[in-house]
Amino acid sequence: MMVNDDDDDDNGDDGDDDDGDGDDEDNDDDDDDNNDDDDDDDDDDDDNDVDDDDDDDDDDDDDVTSEGCSLVSVSPLISSSLPPPVLTVFPPSRAELQSNKATLVCLSRLSAPFAEVSWLLGDTSVSSGISTSTPVQQADQTFQISSHLSILTSDWDAQKVYTCKVSVGSQTAEKSLKKSECEE
Repeated sequence: MMVNDDDDDDNGDDGDDDDGDGDDEDNDDDDDDNNDDDDDDDDDDDDNDVDDDDDDDDDDDDDVTSEGCSLVSVSPLISSSLPPPVLTVFPPSRAELQSNKATLVCLSRLSAPFAEVSWLLGDTSVSSGISTSTPVQQADQTFQISSHLSILTSDWDAQKVYTCKVSVGSQTAEKSLKKSECEE
């Protein structure tokens, strides 16, 4: 098919659609080629649709591991083989006890880089005055977490019992401390 270049010059190829089909008439051959390409693209889209369907089937599996943290779905398997954390709790320094506030320190050695650390005052969970580090890997491939609890020296002097509790998976360790146990 031969295209008249004079028509293009007369029309100025202004993009007007004379026949209302959405295409410029002078580019019918190009449109046919493009339609062939579009058919190929449609085939690709069909392939993608198949892949999308496969992805939809996998979404159920992804939901299990994508909720919250992927460790949630594997922690029961891991936690059964993890040893419990090893805790060391340090009392306030004598210098700190001269002021109104003091600090208890709980060091925990773990076999995994995740843990939940909490403090108790008697049997009651403490929610303020706690500062806990992120796990730090040691040379022996274990991990260490430190947690600091700010307390009133009057509570310490009153022989109140403080407990550091650390959980890794289903393994939990706790260590309690009170003033009378720390005096020489």
